[in-house]
Amino acid sequence: MTLADEAAGSLEGATRPLQPPSPWKASNKQLCAIWCLALLATLFTNLEAVPGMRTISMACCCLLAECLDRLWVFLLCLLPMGVLMGLTTWGYLQEAALVICVAFQIPLSLAYLAHRRLVTRHPELWSVTLAFPSVHTALWTLSSLVLPVGSFSSPAYDVAGQWLMLTQCSAWLGRSAVTFVLSWVAASGAHRWASSHGPGFKAALASLFIVCIAGGIRFYVPTISIDRDFVSPGGAVRDFLHVSCLSSMDNLYATTAARLAAGDAIVMHSERLTDAETGLDAPVPRYQHLLEQHFNKTQIEAVIVLSFEDDGKSWYHLVTREGSVMSYAKNHPVPFVESDLSPGTSRPTVTAPRALGRPDAEQISLTGTICFDTDFPAVTRFLDADLLLETSQTWSNIGRQHLRGHQPVGERMRVDGCGRRPDMKVRSQ
Repeated sequence: MTLADEAAGSLEGATRPLQPPSPWKASNKQLCAIWCLALLATLFTNLEAVPGMRTISMACCCLLAECLDRLWVFLLCLLPMGVLMGLTTWGYLQEAALVICVAFQIPLSLAYLAHRRLVTRHPELWSVTLAFPSVHTALWTLSSLVLPVGSFSSPAYDVAGQWLMLTQCSAWLGRSAVTFVLSWVAASGAHRWASSHGPGFKAALASLFIVCIAGGIRFYVPTISIDRDFVSPGGAVRDFLHVSCLSSMDNLYATTAARLAAGDAIVMHSERLTDAETGLDAPVPRYQHLLEQHFNKTQIEAVIVLSFEDDGKSWYHLVTREGSVMSYAKNHPVPFVESDLSPGTSRPTVTAPRALGRPDAEQISLTGTICFDTDFPAVTRFLDADLLLETSQTWSNIGRQHLRGHQPVGERMRVDGCGRRPDMKVRSQ
């Protein structure tokens, strides 16, 4: 071969268009293993949430959508995913959870189908990995506005209260922003595995890194100035408010009076625990009179959170010695479990600042929500109070994850929850 031939061969190789890397050819055993991993990860995405499991589950499903030849096989794989998602909420809605979560796989499949179509037609473009997070985030956002169950199993709910940096970003940018970033990491990671195209995955990881850094800065910067004279956000120990949660009381009125006498500034009744008498014994004037007596005796302001059913609705009342200063009816009754309730139309509001516990205490503004309402950003987004008092009827691990899900709200204002549990009689803090 002459030098001219070698030069011609080199020129031909340089001008030949680059071929995209060959797609990953997965065996049936590998695809079954990916599907089993997706099922296992789904088990740890709600009540017993492990951070990152939702992202792993989404990545596995995106990989199956990209690699399975037959579309009907992939759609069939989503049905057990819905069953497992329903089992993660079994203690709450039980059989109804299975129906809701299996049915929800139908709209969720649209996000996976968008990913499948675009990445198979244009595997070389990193931008195609944005299809899944865009559709997926839109679906969860719509679910929070339209569905009666809200977005209880979204990727942002999976990490709520456990990844502090992402929780900070949920409070700052909203759950939708966190859902988008985690969905992008899942989709781009699956495409990177299936086709060896890395720019989309690198961009998604860079976005997650930036979000985590931003959340970390928001979380840690306030601690830079801490020294020995630092006073915690709740104030010095003498400034702490004593809060009681009353649940399953035999004599609720007498116990409330006893907690006020013991020095509690806030006494909360768990959801629908207050007796809804009528006439002169109606709960609001009855407990208002109790607070008047308490103030006349001690010159100390206190508040009581009442929760009772009246006129087919679940009511919340924040009562002071002046009467009910904030009230509303539960906007989102729990599906199936509270089918006897009608939804309220008004939202909670914020009270004027007041000093509680001591006459010289710092004045704070108050607001409140009922249980499931706190899961809906439309209810809490515009509440700007110092303290949110939530009454609920959750239990066991449901209550634990329920409060974790409210951590993004808690990054904007202090949240105190009072739930009804068989082993909880009085809680004071």
